[in-house]
Amino acid sequence: MLISTSHSFIFVHVPKSAGSSLTSALQPYCLPRRRGLLRRVLSLLPLREDPARAHFRQHVTAAAIRARIGPQEFARFTSFGVVRNPYDHAVSVYEFLKVQQRRSVGRKLASMSFVEFMRLRAGPAGMSLEPSPLHMPAQAHWLADDRDRLLVSRVLRVEHLDRDFTGLCRELGLPPTPLTARNVSRRQATGVYYDVETIALVRRIYARDFALFGYDPAPDFTATGN
Repeated sequence: MLISTSHSFIFVHVPKSAGSSLTSALQPYCLPRRRGLLRRVLSLLPLREDPARAHFRQHVTAAAIRARIGPQEFARFTSFGVVRNPYDHAVSVYEFLKVQQRRSVGRKLASMSFVEFMRLRAGPAGMSLEPSPLHMPAQAHWLADDRDRLLVSRVLRVEHLDRDFTGLCRELGLPPTPLTARNVSRRQATGVYYDVETIALVRRIYARDFALFGYDPAPDFTATGN
């Protein structure tokens, strides 16, 4: 995630939704991430912090940011995140984890088919303070509260990201900034991964996304761009 006090914005980084591209474009306008041990310890405590001093993890939720800096302070910023079609997101997560995560995760997924991975994601995640990569929740987890109330000011979409980002830059008073694709997973066309069972699993895992962001639960694999 990124905070800019000079341009009053907060970027909430949803995993595998073009976050690396936006981070690269917006980083010059943002505060440096504070990595000291004291900052990391304070981030674990239920304390309010000034936005200019707070330490946040890369994929912290909008709810956690709001709680850390306070609702009134959070509302002063233009907050935003990026989402993508759930069918496309599920494939991106699967292919990314096979090659980019910890070796133990990669080894586990190397021999696991997409349907096996989706069955695992749909299963119980166990007790953890952080969402497990193997049980990654819907994208709404990062942008909404537990009552599915959207917390961010804007939601950009991967499907027309250049247009959405251009409009956001104009709103924030930033110069036009081209986006460069980063951290892109190697993959086949989205439709190749799906059958009746995997479609049902996506509808189950991403139910919040379909409801909150208006994506059609009936898959249209020509609309994902893959």
